[in-house]
Amino acid sequence: MTRNAFLKKVLLRAISAGTGLLFLFTPVDAGDRRDWTTYTNMNYVTSFAEGDQEVYAGTTGGVRRFNLFTGKEGKPLTTAEGLRDNRVRRLAYDHRMGDLYIDTPAGVDRWGAGSEMFFPSARFPEQNAGETPTAPFNLNTLFLEQGLFLQEDEIRDRHFRTYRVTDRLTDRWNHVWVGTWGLGVGMADIRHRMLDLMPYGPAENNVTACVVDGDDLWIGSLEGMSFFEARRRGLFNTAVGGARGTTRYNRREGTWRTYEAGETFGLDGADVLSILPDDANVWFATFSGLVRYEKRSEAWRTYRNFRGIRGMQVTDAIRDGKWLWIGTPTGLTLLDVPGDSTLSIAGGKDTYIFDMEKAAGFLWAGTSRGVFQCPVGSAAWKRFQNTSSDLSGQVTAIAAGGEEEVWFGLLSPPGLVLLNVKDERTTRYPLPELAGRPIAGISADARHVWVATEIGAMRLDRKTGDWRRFTRADGLVNDQVQTVLREKDGVWFGTAEGISHLRGDGN
Repeated sequence: MTRNAFLKKVLLRAISAGTGLLFLFTPVDAGDRRDWTTYTNMNYVTSFAEGDQEVYAGTTGGVRRFNLFTGKEGKPLTTAEGLRDNRVRRLAYDHRMGDLYIDTPAGVDRWGAGSEMFFPSARFPEQNAGETPTAPFNLNTLFLEQGLFLQEDEIRDRHFRTYRVTDRLTDRWNHVWVGTWGLGVGMADIRHRMLDLMPYGPAENNVTACVVDGDDLWIGSLEGMSFFEARRRGLFNTAVGGARGTTRYNRREGTWRTYEAGETFGLDGADVLSILPDDANVWFATFSGLVRYEKRSEAWRTYRNFRGIRGMQVTDAIRDGKWLWIGTPTGLTLLDVPGDSTLSIAGGKDTYIFDMEKAAGFLWAGTSRGVFQCPVGSAAWKRFQNTSSDLSGQVTAIAAGGEEEVWFGLLSPPGLVLLNVKDERTTRYPLPELAGRPIAGISADARHVWVATEIGAMRLDRKTGDWRRFTRADGLVNDQVQTVLREKDGVWFGTAEGISHLRGDGN
């Protein structure tokens, strides 16, 4: 069926149903947003529905989709595809028309699986049309992985935490689907009775850091405050926090793993401000100190005390040979990685370190007192000063550019500054619409510079100097963008409601 024929069919159905004004049924075409993918926490399941080719799981972060024949998980349905709200309350599938109904706080949406289009719906069907009810399956006969115990209405772990069973479904291929409140979707073959739990998404939707390390995407988050609020609070952050854990997403295998703070030995806290991978480790700047993950041993360790520095909060870190430079709200300190000991730095106190970068032969620090630089391999930091004084105010973000280029995000006047390190010439790219809002992150390539802000993702065209703003209307899951990462095939955005990925460069 052609798209025009399909739309004609939909309009005729709307008229015959007496639903009123036709503009209420303006479709949202997922093809308009086909380059966007949303990753939210989908481990709180509310309902199931069995379609003609897929099983759908409604969650507080959108709708998960599983192929009935292969079991392979497909791209979820979220606001990126046109769903009005990711908080799904219930699902129903109309087998006669091939439509999935999704009930959310923003209203009922109807998804046409064949057309891949969303339509607002005037009602939610009281039962799955064309579906034959099946007898409930006894969940007590299922087995789980070691450390988890299933009773009829809940799952318990070895720490005696309970996860409520919220819904269940037995499909026509004798698979049992179990929805949980916190552990995600579970699926078992009735013949084998082993329930495999399939978590999905970051531990917390309030994503403040993400970084690519080979096949892995490491994700950090905050609980109870935004990245921007955390910056404003400074040292007071040590009294708050409580993110559940740090998440590792293997993009090749499509698997998610969360390392829980307090439950993972050596991981004291998971309120993350930045992440830095190197060949042997992954480093996390957190409210609870500097966290180290050793790849070979898979061991975690938290460094909480630093010589010459007040408090234990870390804002960023950068590796230089055997040294790891550590930024904090009260200055710089240094970790000798092979020696596993911290060193005090003379003159590195009483300055808020917002961001650090290694670029153009120098280490750079964006601080509350401007930009500081240090030659690679040295420990001689000095304040950067040139004739323009463009970098004398608060610098909240830094990114490497070309071979001799470094980008800086300024709080006031708001915007970007490009520094040519060779001749110390600077070029300004104003962003007056920020109006005092800080820049959270920068990521640059040869054509564009991406900027994370509270009002969306801003993209600078380097050739023309023009800005373009990306918001939820374009496909972002949330306008509050707290981190941005450009890689070869797309751009990652960490937001207050999850992660968005844009394939390509948005053109």
